[in-house]
Amino acid sequence: MPNRPPTPAAASPVRRHSGRPCVLTLNGGSSSIRFAVFETDKNPRRVLAGKIDRIGVPGTNLSVTLPAEKRPVAHPFRASDHRTAAGFLLDWLEQQPVFASIEAAGHRVVHGMQHTKPERITAKLLAELHRLTPYDPDHLPREIELIETLRQRQPRLPQVACFDTAFHRTMPRVAKLLPIPRRYQAKGVVNGVTVVDDYGHHPTEIAAVLAAARAGAPRRVVAVFQPHRYTRTRDLLDDFGRVLAGADVTLLTDIYAAGEAPIAGITSAAIAGAIRAHGGTAELEPSLHALPARVAAIAADGDIVLTLGAGSIGSVGDRIVAALTARASDPAQAVNR
Repeated sequence: MPNRPPTPAAASPVRRHSGRPCVLTLNGGSSSIRFAVFETDKNPRRVLAGKIDRIGVPGTNLSVTLPAEKRPVAHPFRASDHRTAAGFLLDWLEQQPVFASIEAAGHRVVHGMQHTKPERITAKLLAELHRLTPYDPDHLPREIELIETLRQRQPRLPQVACFDTAFHRTMPRVAKLLPIPRRYQAKGVVNGVTVVDDYGHHPTEIAAVLAAARAGAPRRVVAVFQPHRYTRTRDLLDDFGRVLAGADVTLLTDIYAAGEAPIAGITSAAIAGAIRAHGGTAELEPSLHALPARVAAIAADGDIVLTLGAGSIGSVGDRIVAALTARASDPAQAVNR
């Protein structure tokens, strides 16, 4: 099986070209490379298109489709990795008359984090993409190899990255939500304090939320928990104490009855006792009205505040953000903090 590009005759190249400026588009996948060349007219016209698939496994194939042909022309070769496949593709493209008219290359890049629009690829952006590879190990390393190979072969050719994450960042909030209410919903960040609301009201759920809050960076976790139902509190009292002891401090509201009658001895104070028995810190704040100011007085720069529960606490997160904002704008309170 040959591992050099087919000759122009064998490859059915674009033998005649208008000479108009063109753009090369590239999409490096986990085991493939798709490409196309477009004339950059008022109404862009595709001059050619193709793909290399099965990269890294037997049966690697360059398949090219031209406007005048109904079926793609296939050219098998060997490529153990994307860099080899990209080199083979560029060898073939450089033989085509249209290549002299290519004035820029555009890459589909899956993960761009905070990037919200197409950007010219510079050494700085390329270094940033390398740092982001752990977030998309299946695609981003391959896309970077494609960019770097083209850069080495054609150092003067401008390259542009078009990020999939740009689409996701401009989606309306409703499109980003799962059909589950209040799951780790960010409410805001004020003076370094992050406020997150979550529906979690069972020990297992609360443990998962606390673990998520701890992940990524060391920070103090302030849990604001509204217990849900007297029977659940009674049956899982020690579990609540054990799990909530994992927060740096827990503020407990009164139990949200959800239609149940009170049970003697089953109170938020009992949960606070269980938390302390497991080595944690717990405070009581029965009033939801007073809760935002209480949290604002406790929270410090770098903290994450989690409001937890299935009852009426869902509205408190926004009010905590407002209380933190008011505190930040009051010099006297800022000094006393």
